[in-house]
Amino acid sequence: MQNTNYKIAVVTNTAAGQSLNDLKETALEDGVTFDQIKFPYLDLIEIATSDLIKQLQNYDVVYYRTGMRDTTIDELALVLKNKNIPLINGSETHPGAHKKIQQALVAGRYDIPHPKSFLVDKFNYDVASSLLGTKFVVKPDVGA
Repeated sequence: MQNTNYKIAVVTNTAAGQSLNDLKETALEDGVTFDQIKFPYLDLIEIATSDLIKQLQNYDVVYYRTGMRDTTIDELALVLKNKNIPLINGSETHPGAHKKIQQALVAGRYDIPHPKSFLVDKFNYDVASSLLGTKFVVKPDVGA
């Protein structure tokens, strides 16, 4: 890749893990700035003028990683689009990317290997362990 001096912001509210550090290392090798942008809170009424958006205006591309819900991701995409800043991994381009129930249903439909998944109205350890064994992960439909 040619040295382009692009600046990429990664929007997340979690600590940088190995995969994020690997991406940053690769970006740096190619002369690309790759910064993690965390947000402790987001003013929904004034998102377009929020500190987060002010920070993101300094980047060529924004990569959404974690911390928002679908409607907020949609609004982030709209605000950035109005500022001519591309958003990668938003719900407009990947509508099912952050919906675990939809992912499980599509995986089942097309016989794509996927962990066992169950929709429940209230978590119960005894029921879950009888279906999955003693080691399993419980997650909400949207989020981590």
